[in-house]
Amino acid sequence: GGSGGAGPSQESEAPAEAAAAKPAPLDREGLLKLLAELHEDRIRFGITPETSVEGLAEALGEAADEASEEEGEEETAEAAAEAAAEAAAEARRQAEAEAAAVAAAEEEEAAAAEEEAEEAAVAAAEAAAAAAEVALAAAKARRASGAAA
Repeated sequence: GGSGGAGPSQESEAPAEAAAAKPAPLDREGLLKLLAELHEDRIRFGITPETSVEGLAEALGEAADEASEEEGEEETAEAAAEAAAEAAAEARRQAEAEAAAVAAAEEEEAAAAEEEAEEAAVAAAEAAAAAAEVALAAAKARRASGAAA
């Protein structure tokens, strides 16, 4: 029988597959720029998840019409319905992925702004402490000059 452990060829492929499965480090700035460009294009061309689905459905309908001329009506209708369902699901996944990417980008920007605000607060606190030290030193100097007089 062919059952049993992995053969030598399968074992040597496993590390390569595992390495290929690891995602490459993401270029955050490049991805944010690409996402912004994509978002601007969608706004400029009036593309929404609904219009994407409508466009795919229209294209699939045209393909189904052409195919129905060549093949049996019933089989073509089933295939077109399946293809339309798959296209709608893919369009929904794309819209959800884009929405998630926009949300992630906004979350990252908010986190960066919060971090900058914290750094500014620390810098302000350090400046206030330095000013207090200067004021204390000036008061000591005045007291010392008053005692010497």
